[in-house]
Amino acid sequence: MDLSKSCLETIQILNQHGYKAYLVGGAVRNYLLHLPIQDYDITTDATPEEIKQCFSQYKTIDTGIKHGTVSVRINHDQIEITTFRTEKEYLDHRHPNAVLFTRSLQEDCLRRDFTMNALCYHPTEGIIDFFGGRFDIQNKIVKAIGNPIERFDEDALRILRAIRFSTQLNFLIEPNTNQALFACKEYLKSISVERIMDELTKIFLSSTCANQCFEYQEIFETFIPELDELNHFPTKRNQTYDALSKSKPSLPLRFAILIHQCNEHDLLYTAQRIMNRLKLSNQLKQQINTLLQSVPVTFNTKIDIKLFLQSSKIDFIDICDFKQCIDDTFNIDMITTLYTEIIRDNECYSLRQLNIKGNDIKQIGYPDQMISTILNDCLYLVIHETLDNSQPSLLDYIKTKYKK
Repeated sequence: MDLSKSCLETIQILNQHGYKAYLVGGAVRNYLLHLPIQDYDITTDATPEEIKQCFSQYKTIDTGIKHGTVSVRINHDQIEITTFRTEKEYLDHRHPNAVLFTRSLQEDCLRRDFTMNALCYHPTEGIIDFFGGRFDIQNKIVKAIGNPIERFDEDALRILRAIRFSTQLNFLIEPNTNQALFACKEYLKSISVERIMDELTKIFLSSTCANQCFEYQEIFETFIPELDELNHFPTKRNQTYDALSKSKPSLPLRFAILIHQCNEHDLLYTAQRIMNRLKLSNQLKQQINTLLQSVPVTFNTKIDIKLFLQSSKIDFIDICDFKQCIDDTFNIDMITTLYTEIIRDNECYSLRQLNIKGNDIKQIGYPDQMISTILNDCLYLVIHETLDNSQPSLLDYIKTKYKK
């Protein structure tokens, strides 16, 4: 491997002080997959205090010193160094009750999640592979180390990580590991929503999102129980798969597709419940709600489009993508043509495009409390093409309609 200067120097310093040190995990995996290497993580038999002594001339940070991790600033890079360790008893399907340091690299690798993530590398020793990780990478397999039930009991987030790796790398999940995903799915209820969303976001943005949602729906139901609705309507389930398959990789778009199929009769209430449970950001909530609000809208005319654009929180092209995914009769070519004309000709659909402002209305003698009502009334009429968007026409209308 062509290691970064900082990574190589870190290993050399530890070795010069008499300690073993190896690059471990995702960097080695990505090297074998010819993917970019994002982070360099080093594992060593030196204890945290011994690590700090080795790097006394450098800035060190106690990143997770209780669990054996020290970060070192070297050549403007930050390298994480973790002591070989074993972990005892996971009480909450996420955090070990105790961490014990060890001098054995194999014992350290044994606590990791998947074979492809337990590969180690040393510049002179080459790749060290205790569990057949290279074979699994070559054969595109996600496989838990040892007993998969135990691995998922230790850390239930690994269930979603397995699905995510399968999705991102286009790997198959090894049969025993796959069975264990379903056997241990209830453990996910112990995991924080924030960590679940980290993994779910990566799954939803993948090119094989539809396949994963279809195959692992039962697992996703542990945090989106509303998906159970699809089990009672096979046609709806197939529609969901087709819609997700057609959709572009967009988080609001794919969430909206799933929520739409969960409960079409009480759509916005169902959406709010799901979005609150998953603690989605306000921006993402607004985007999803805007997509769902478009469900009953036909967009047959420019007026339909402009009325929707007036309060839209998302690009209209995204709305068209959503409508096309959930409705085979949606005429996207005609509607995007109308939308393009609206934008090209700067046709008015928002208050900022009105050729009259609040100050103009105030100057002709109307009180502040009337201004918002008057502006919105004018906008409605301009959108419906019953009032010209020119200042003289707007002022004449206001003077005629509203008595001072």
